[in-house]
Amino acid sequence: MVAGDALQPSFTATTIRLDQGKRIATDGPYAESKEQLGGFYIVDVNNIDEATAIAERICRLHTWNHAVLEVRPIMTFDA
Repeated sequence: MVAGDALQPSFTATTIRLDQGKRIATDGPYAESKEQLGGFYIVDVNNIDEATAIAERICRLHTWNHAVLEVRPIMTFDA
C-alpha cells in the first residue's frame, strides 16, 4: 500500500463537476447513498482552492464517463 488515510465526514466534502466546460463546485458529498468509493488521490495543497483546481483537471481527463470528484481533507488525529 502506498498511502491510505481516514477521510473526514462526507459533510466536509466539496464536489466538483464540469457543466459545458465550466467548473461547478458545491458543498457536500457527491451522493447521499451507499455508493462505493472507486479510488482516491492524495494531494498536498495549501487550501481547498488548489485542491478543487486539481480535481477539475482530473475531471477533464475522464471525458468518456463524466467523472465527478469529491474533495475532502484528510482526518488528523492528536497523538
